[in-house]
Amino acid sequence: MKSVDPREFGTVFGLSVTDDALRPLRRAAMERGGYAIEAHPVLVAKSLMWAVQGSELFGWVVGDWGVWQSVEVPGLYERLRRSEGIAARLIDKPCEVFASGETDLALCMLAVAVCQAWDVLIVTDEGKRIIHCSHDDYLMVLRSDEEFRRELESHWEALGCRRLAPGYFRQLAPGLFGADE
Repeated sequence: MKSVDPREFGTVFGLSVTDDALRPLRRAAMERGGYAIEAHPVLVAKSLMWAVQGSELFGWVVGDWGVWQSVEVPGLYERLRRSEGIAARLIDKPCEVFASGETDLALCMLAVAVCQAWDVLIVTDEGKRIIHCSHDDYLMVLRSDEEFRRELESHWEALGCRRLAPGYFRQLAPGLFGADE
């Protein structure tokens, strides 16, 4: 595992992780609807790891920590990083990159991030698959081929995650998810 700077992460995966670059992907996904996280966070983390199987390289960007401080254990994620020889603080380097043989470590770290209700943007296959796990308890496939998206969404439904209706986000907060988003 390697902890990387967000700019380096974009270079590795051929993807800009800025809000402006992700906006069209989020808008398209919001129109389809997402999935409410109604399963244990560790099961959600396992489903996300299932989604990266077969990828030579995968990674994620952690964001929006501190939103739900009541469920966070400060320092737990950084202790995991330090145990792997990464001294950088999460605020300085919020991105992780894993090789295909590091799935056990990745699952441990991802489970900690999901259990703490953090945003995690997972990227595989040089940016061909992008999955968003939100601190607001929803999951969304932002980019993938159609067959993979359907398979992953079936996996989430099997876990007990409820599909959100298309347009759910616009109804929830029209000012945030309006047409000019």
